[in-house]
Amino acid sequence: MARSESENIVRRVDLLTLRIFLAVVEEGQLSRAAAREHIVPSSVTKRIQELEDVIGIKLLLREPRGISLTSAGEIVARHVRAIMDNVEEMRAEVAAMSVSVHGRLRICASESVIIEFIAEEIGKFAANFPNVEIALLQRASPDILRTITAQEADIGIFPLFGNASPGTGTVDIFDYRTDPLAVLIPRNHKLAGLARITLADLAGADLIGLRPHAPLMEYVRGIAQQQGIALQVKFELTSNEAARAMVRAGLGVSLQPSAAIGPDDYGTLTAIEVDAPWATRRICIAARPGRALSSAGLAFLKQLRLRSGDGGGPVSDEAG
Repeated sequence: MARSESENIVRRVDLLTLRIFLAVVEEGQLSRAAAREHIVPSSVTKRIQELEDVIGIKLLLREPRGISLTSAGEIVARHVRAIMDNVEEMRAEVAAMSVSVHGRLRICASESVIIEFIAEEIGKFAANFPNVEIALLQRASPDILRTITAQEADIGIFPLFGNASPGTGTVDIFDYRTDPLAVLIPRNHKLAGLARITLADLAGADLIGLRPHAPLMEYVRGIAQQQGIALQVKFELTSNEAARAMVRAGLGVSLQPSAAIGPDDYGTLTAIEVDAPWATRRICIAARPGRALSSAGLAFLKQLRLRSGDGGGPVSDEAG
């Protein structure tokens, strides 16, 4: 069969049609197949006709006592049985996986990481593993590693900036995402026309930052001090959302992780990535060593690492 013909079958034939065809084959009569599938006989006839049209050959012969298969019909029936068996096997494996993963999963993350990444991850995990009880602990970024080390949570997700080290050998650390830093600027601002922006470009701008001890602000202040740049922090707020609102009001510019910037912000403001090797936020996973994780913890860790594309071991050889 030519590739174009195979693609046509894939596009036009659904699993319900194949199931109805198999019901006709096994019941031997259209009416009995209709009753088995809880549909009217005319719908069975229509489905079979559509299947024959797509394949391009007669599959069934009507006889006084019911139906019989043509030679082509016997081939199709054999393959349809294999398809339906595979679908059932897949369903059973997924169901078994969901049932086998159970217990309680304690996740720890900062507010920004919850908003930008982890709420969606938890939603997907809960849908796949309904037997797992999930507890989410919101902690400040510096407290997350301590929470995992103290065994108050199973898995933590936290940000690091630049090439900073997590500085622990008591838990396993994995990379999850990387996120460049960007500057949000009002459309009419003098910096809005730049293709890339540096920390020096921000020296004369009114910077709308986060509270002084927020990890991002501490990190940026440290970089500025190393480069001999004096930043003018006009406002210090408690959230990226509040800082963006101030930028929209034309009160300054804000340095933020790209993942924190939403579609609405791009529609009303200019976002320019910072042109520097230090301007990256790494999102990392901290987990109790694998031998200490429950089946739920291992399953969630696997989901996070699959989403990150990371199939390797911990970031540090000391981990675990």
